[in-house]
Amino acid sequence: GDDTNPDSLLTAQAGYWKSTLAGLPDRIDLPTDLAEKAEGDRRGEVAELALAADLHADLVRVAKGHRSTVFMVLQSALAVLLHRLGAGTDIPIGTPTAGRAQQELDTLIGNFVNTLVLRTDLSGDPTFAELLDRVRETDLNAYAHQDLP
Repeated sequence: GDDTNPDSLLTAQAGYWKSTLAGLPDRIDLPTDLAEKAEGDRRGEVAELALAADLHADLVRVAKGHRSTVFMVLQSALAVLLHRLGAGTDIPIGTPTAGRAQQELDTLIGNFVNTLVLRTDLSGDPTFAELLDRVRETDLNAYAHQDLP
């Protein structure tokens, strides 16, 4: 796309992300029993979790009932947990995308992965159903603009 053309896809996506990421919290402080890592060390950890089949079935049922995905249900639950731990009401959660939204990229070799910032808005004390509706809208908008940032 042409970033000088106000009607280009690039301009539209850049505008979306500038607006969406405006006022993003610099950092979310959470209570932890671990000492803070050295400045500049932002490596994460991996925690694997296996879900019981009946719990997975419940998650699928909730997702279908709200026209969402299991990912969106889990994102909502994670945001509620972080909020209760003191993260505030604006919870940014990063998620990778394949970066191959155009079919022409399917046969190319290379890394097209992009990380999307999904801001979860818990303001106004929403019910879980209301939160899931917000998350669904946020995520679908982010996926529609996934070529950037």
